[in-house]
Amino acid sequence: MTGAAWSLLDVLPQKPPMVLLDSIVDHGEKHTTCAVRIGPGAPFAGSDGSIQAHVALEYMAQCAAAHSGIKERDRGNPIRLGFLLGSRKATFHVSAFAPGQELLVSAKVAWDDGELASFECRVQDRASGLLLAECELSAYSPHDLKDLLERQKA
Repeated sequence: MTGAAWSLLDVLPQKPPMVLLDSIVDHGEKHTTCAVRIGPGAPFAGSDGSIQAHVALEYMAQCAAAHSGIKERDRGNPIRLGFLLGSRKATFHVSAFAPGQELLVSAKVAWDDGELASFECRVQDRASGLLLAECELSAYSPHDLKDLLERQKA
């Protein structure tokens, strides 16, 4: 496991309270797994403390971003801003996550050309291993954001 020295705040561009994951639990060359505990005060929690399953898309996107951020930090580079382009094959096997439930969120690189990437993502119940949500995410992380923004103005 590499990247063990990094926290989510080190590898994600988001800042609290929009860092929805709790910790990085595993990282390898082609994958990262993070954990999140569903708590009553969490962003997007309903009055009963549950969180609707579609929020898993953001959990998965943040896990993929953490993977990319760890790789950049391990190379001695700053993290790059990434853009979620879309999701494919999104399947939610539950309608909501229960208060107190602990989740494992994983992102596995399907392909990556250095700027465009695709991740196979899953959300599982930590205790039972039951698959709760899954999808394929596509993201874009330009090497030179300033140049991209200048080209957008032209």
